[in-house]
Amino acid sequence: MSILAKINQRESLDKLDKENKREILKAQVLAVLGTMQEPLTAREIAQRIGRTTRQDIQPRITELLQTGIIEEKGRKYDNTTDRNVTAYVLAGERI
Repeated sequence: MSILAKINQRESLDKLDKENKREILKAQVLAVLGTMQEPLTAREIAQRIGRTTRQDIQPRITELLQTGIIEEKGRKYDNTTDRNVTAYVLAGERI
């Protein structure tokens, strides 16, 4: 990644932090996963919180995975991409 790209990335992240959007999105992801009885893909989570694409929330999912709050729970078929993708649950959930 170039220096310019890293600077732009940092500025974008700082803006999210200032507006507390990262924590809000994390809370929304956790709320959705907490109400479901099945593992969900990033796209399914995004749709349930009113986001247009999975890319809107994937960074927050990655952060939640790294902290151990959520975990990967198998794969599901995604009709949009015509591929199997990772599904997620709250850590410790027995689904």
